[in-house]
Amino acid sequence: MTILEIEGLTKDFGGLRALDKVDLAVQPGEIFGLIGTNGSGKTTMLNIVTGFLKSTEGHISYKGELITGFGPHQVAQRGVARTFQLTSLFPALTVEENVISARHLNSHSGVLRAFFLTKAYHKEELRSRQKAMDILKFVRLQEKSGMIAQNLPAAEQRILEVAIALAVKPELLLLDEPVSGMNLQETARVMELIRLIQQTGTTIVIIEHNMKVITELCSIIAVLDHGVKIAEGTPEEIINNKEVISVYLGKRRVGNVES
Repeated sequence: MTILEIEGLTKDFGGLRALDKVDLAVQPGEIFGLIGTNGSGKTTMLNIVTGFLKSTEGHISYKGELITGFGPHQVAQRGVARTFQLTSLFPALTVEENVISARHLNSHSGVLRAFFLTKAYHKEELRSRQKAMDILKFVRLQEKSGMIAQNLPAAEQRILEVAIALAVKPELLLLDEPVSGMNLQETARVMELIRLIQQTGTTIVIIEHNMKVITELCSIIAVLDHGVKIAEGTPEEIINNKEVISVYLGKRRVGNVES
């Protein structure tokens, strides 16, 4: 079963059409790349899929269920998580507390149990802390679990955001420019993490301007231009697509293609 299917997705902002009848199909277990110039509609699409925006037209299905119009909480509870272009941490909380805060989305402790600090609530909190530490160990931030999030280096703040997304146990993870502003070493660390996440069985959709990251990680890439999907295919097909080269890649060198 296709894990994410987008059909005829359209989004208008007043007189501006940000997305124009876009179709996409993401298969379970793959890393799917979404590229395009600034303003091409990539982040708008993620915002609609995750319920932060409503579409003007079109349908979105997740694991066969129509989720068009669902709110962020409903989408997340079904196993879809995302990161943002700008970090969305709780800056004054510790690294561990940031991850625990996301785990409460899946918490079984009700308001009354929390209010009266019942034994079940304490067990749930202990379990949440252990799971949070497991996630931080997975992303190699366990030694900084007690650090205030805003004091982390910028690259590790973005890794923490991935950890927060993992805390909701996603089957589909949407990453919006995860290596933005990173040096080569930091980028390599995040690429390794993305591969490890895929190996756990998580499907990943990634928006990224770094073509090296996209071509090395993704099995399928779709290209948007002014809200229209102009190409879709393997990395080799995309970097050799003349329309993609003229619209997106320009004159830099990417692999054996001038971009």
